Amino acid sequence: GRAGGQCHAHGLLQDRRRLGARWLHLHAKCGWRGDGRVHRALYGGRRNQPVDTSGAQNGKGKTAGDDGPTAPCVTTSYDDTLVVRTFGQADGELSTSSLGGVTGRVDITSDDNVLLFVGDSTQALLGATGAEEFTVSQDKDWRGLTIALVPQGGIANNGESTVSFGSLQEATELDKDVDSVSLGKPIDTAEGDLLLASIAVVNDARNISAPSGWTEVNQGQRDGAVTLAVFYKLAGANEEGPYVFTTGLAGDEIAGSIERYTGVDQNTPIADSAGAGNKSETPTAPAADAATYTNTRVVRIFAQENSDFDTYAVVPCTVGRVALSADNAVILGVSDATQSASGSTGTGAFSTGADKDWRAVTVVLLPQQVELEIDKTTSTPTVDAGDQASYSVTVTNVGGATATDVEVSDQLPTGFTYASSSISSSGTVTRTSTVDPTVGTATPAWGLWNIDAGASLHHRLQRRCRGGHGSAASMPTRRQLSPNETSEVLDTVDVTVQDADLAVHQDGGHPLSQRRRHRRL
Repeated sequence: GRAGGQCHAHGLLQDRRRLGARWLHLHAKCGWRGDGRVHRALYGGRRNQPVDTSGAQNGKGKTAGDDGPTAPCVTTSYDDTLVVRTFGQADGELSTSSLGGVTGRVDITSDDNVLLFVGDSTQALLGATGAEEFTVSQDKDWRGLTIALVPQGGIANNGESTVSFGSLQEATELDKDVDSVSLGKPIDTAEGDLLLASIAVVNDARNISAPSGWTEVNQGQRDGAVTLAVFYKLAGANEEGPYVFTTGLAGDEIAGSIERYTGVDQNTPIADSAGAGNKSETPTAPAADAATYTNTRVVRIFAQENSDFDTYAVVPCTVGRVALSADNAVILGVSDATQSASGSTGTGAFSTGADKDWRAVTVVLLPQQVELEIDKTTSTPTVDAGDQASYSVTVTNVGGATATDVEVSDQLPTGFTYASSSISSSGTVTRTSTVDPTVGTATPAWGLWNIDAGASLHHRLQRRCRGGHGSAASMPTRRQLSPNETSEVLDTVDVTVQDADLAVHQDGGHPLSQRRRHRRL
């Protein structure tokens, strides 16, 4: 209800309190649009913080894709969230054909004076929900909300590795007699952090150079009007700044920034990048490819000539990091977001309101990956038939993320059976499923294990040889795995099986031969 310019829901709250429920105000108490005819107050039951995130948006229109009622994009931190979309509009009725993947729950009007809609859908993976637009009958003011609900027992990020924004440094150089810009080291920089530098310069096409230790990600210019270069480096143990980037030619303003990201893969920190240029009010970072990787951090960067930030808007469903102007001669913008799914990032459009030349870049930062290495050795390279062969298997996670559900098993060649084993570890190794092999089996296995980054699991085994022939193919002993990927990493050793003393004699008493059989374990 409305009284004296205020929105009230006290009756609702009192009723719910009598029922013993607890209610939490999720969003702005009163959503205003235009003449104030649309008011939305949202409350939800609370138990151990069931709401992950929420967002709101105002507008006026009736057609999806053309200012129709919109439940905005939010970014979730959990898998399997229930995403609730709701909007209120003065007058009108909903066109149900516009619901897309949303299941409608509430669609009511009050004497054609106000429309209330509530719908929901399940989002399997964490990350951006995307905006949901609706079509209604009237071109009227509306207010939309999106709420992401945490599933029962939900764990943020699903325990998977993600890249996080840390801090930044930015600077401009307005002295036209200077051909460089100096950027300080972002605060709290630690070893292994990724530093991402973006340098923009107006006018003539330039070849921007980075200091030693930096690697170019993408560099290009638009029609001689603006140049944008992006570089990265992994911070060392004793990282020192500042960093001086040069344009090679004095005479124009420069804008630059360095963003610090944590949790990146140390072997392949950048999965992909792409750049593009044009002239418009919407600098658009092109699509790049996250390939098979999930939970990547997608960074969008743009530079535009002779502009300002009066009407600036970041790429939808991203977090703005940089909005920097070098005396309005050149502007630099940076935003980012987590992409939970693999594959293409799609394009991302900023909005500046200035129809000027621009250059934009998309960079995909890869989270720490699981990389397993297996080493198999033997202390008995030669055994007699009937004896035991002893060897060890060590599985080490040389990647930066925890390897989950690692199964250690052994496929023995013909003539060998399992006898006994012992298990030890170094670092943090957790056994999540216990399976102990039985004596005499040819395919022993030891259940499932979680192996933290840098940790190792050691198996010491004895195998009894009964004789016979067998072999095993050599396979890669080191393999990097994407999150949720299942794959085998194998190693082999050679053991020579020597028959017990056996001599075959010709007439005359001279030995004919003595045989040795080779087995690969």
